[in-house]
Amino acid sequence: MCKELEYAKKIALVRKLFRAGGLSEAEYNRVRAKLMDMYHVIENDLEKQSVLA
Repeated sequence: MCKELEYAKKIALVRKLFRAGGLSEAEYNRVRAKLMDMYHVIENDLEKQSVLA
């Protein structure tokens, strides 16, 4: 459970930076992919649609 919470906190911070204009879309995608790889997260189609909307 602790790893899931770490991932959630980090991805929330990255999304906040992206929405505030602190990260470009390419940087956001690179960081998100790296976090997903580190925490062994599998991306689903719903998450793809909701992130950039």
